[in-house]
Amino acid sequence: MNRIMKEYEFINKSEIKHNLDKELENKALSQAMNSRVKPHFIFNTLNTIAYYCRNDAATARELVLELSNYLRSSFEYPEEFISLKKEISYIKSYLYIEKVRFDSRINVIYQIDYANTDIDIPNFILQPMVENAVKYGILKKRQGGTINISVKNFGKFIAISVGVDGKPMDEKLIYDLLEGSMKDNSILANIDKRLKKLYGKGLYIKSEENKGTTMEFYIPVEDE
Repeated sequence: MNRIMKEYEFINKSEIKHNLDKELENKALSQAMNSRVKPHFIFNTLNTIAYYCRNDAATARELVLELSNYLRSSFEYPEEFISLKKEISYIKSYLYIEKVRFDSRINVIYQIDYANTDIDIPNFILQPMVENAVKYGILKKRQGGTINISVKNFGKFIAISVGVDGKPMDEKLIYDLLEGSMKDNSILANIDKRLKKLYGKGLYIKSEENKGTTMEFYIPVEDE
């Protein structure tokens, strides 16, 4: 009887831990999804479309198409994984809109090996990284800057990175973010936690004076 009770106690604790882990995972996914639906971004984009309807119908049409594609990423049922090719499509729509809005303040460089974009990556990882880089790494500067999105194949893993030029990140901020000691639930901290949970390794952040900041993560490639 005691043995059965102990086994039941072990199973019960395991179920509780599993449920708590699942609850935290769902909470992080929900928070990430909510971060995608930005009313101000949609409102500003609609204003931009209204302006181009009067001045440049072709650009207005393209903006509508890109906004439609971008919103598809926000309103589709949130799966845990998404194809990298689809995620890049959403990112390109977002950056096209921002490029039209801010013109020369945003420069975009894509270094993407498209032969390796059929893999699945965790949802709500790459796009929030890009949006965070634009908001805090580029638009905080009056002159703007350049964002570089890279996808490279290193055999056993795919390296995916988002880089911005300009002032480097504060070293303490990087440490707090990667060590999980940030006081607020920042998007990057949650991304780092999810990557560590899925792959055992989180974000790699390299930040240097006069070179800017690059955030990178790695997706293992299964042997065929």
